[in-house]
Amino acid sequence: SFSVSCVHARPRHAVKVASTRDVTRSSNARAILVRATTSSSSSDALNVLSRSRRDVLRDALLLSTLGASLASSSAAMAEETTEFALESAAAAKTRVTLITGANSGVGYTAAKQIAAQGKTVLVACRTTEKGKQAVREIKAELGESADARALDVGLELTDLRSVREYALAFLDRSDLELDALVLNAGIMAAPLERTAQGHELHFGINHLGHFLLADALTPALRASRGRVVSVSSLLCMIGELALDLDDLDWNTRAYDKWYAYGASKAQNVLFADEFARREGANG
Repeated sequence: SFSVSCVHARPRHAVKVASTRDVTRSSNARAILVRATTSSSSSDALNVLSRSRRDVLRDALLLSTLGASLASSSAAMAEETTEFALESAAAAKTRVTLITGANSGVGYTAAKQIAAQGKTVLVACRTTEKGKQAVREIKAELGESADARALDVGLELTDLRSVREYALAFLDRSDLELDALVLNAGIMAAPLERTAQGHELHFGINHLGHFLLADALTPALRASRGRVVSVSSLLCMIGELALDLDDLDWNTRAYDKWYAYGASKAQNVLFADEFARREGANG
């Protein structure tokens, strides 16, 4: 079934997977209130964001993060993605796990492990060459029979135009079916920089780029009853201190690289919650 999980990356690559649910919507059209509570079996996984703080995130993430640039990118995709047609049941398709940032770190390890299980993995990297290099390295470690692939287009999360181009390139591949989307790529504790659309870099790469990618690929996820994994961090705990909904791009307040990172990881958790709530009804 269509499901969303949030993975909290820990030191030395230990990870914890949490189910996501229970989101209350605000009546304000540009706001969502995310409670991020979980079932008793995973109650500790998302409690890194205190309930009291979560309960006051009224002007939160969804349309607050949809600035003019992201809104226009999403709108521009609407006509093309609505034309995304399901192939006939008889058509042969390859189910793939798409992993962003799969050329290094956790992303590369995950891609290699999935390929080692005989599954098909699609590595999404900043440039086509990085993607091809990741494929070569996976095959060198596992053998040429390992089914690791890369599209002939890069995924540059600092530019929403590149994200849109990558999503459309995937949707254009009638031979591929999206089994899972792993939103892994990211930066940590970087100096203050801006994306192509002027967003703070952690916010733009870790959250906004993945937000648009998941939104654009939702037709494919629905068609395949796929799942989404959002990679967060236990440093989302400081997100409750760092999330300023009036200044998500750090335009007016003093910049702190760790707070910026923590805020982006909290945004990953909030996104996973809301995406699961919205798409849960689709199976």
